[in-house]
Amino acid sequence: MRGFNLNAASCAIVGLFLATWAGALLVWRYGHIEEKWSARLATRHNAL
Repeated sequence: MRGFNLNAASCAIVGLFLATWAGALLVWRYGHIEEKWSARLATRHNAL
């Protein structure tokens, strides 16, 4: 544990968080997730 760099670890954690957030934002934006879920909910609601 003496060689463990806490600053580098915290930067890596923040970097992974930002990369995950940016990836999710891109999937939501360009994957049209909201429209797909809305269409699925509308067909399920009409079937009931």
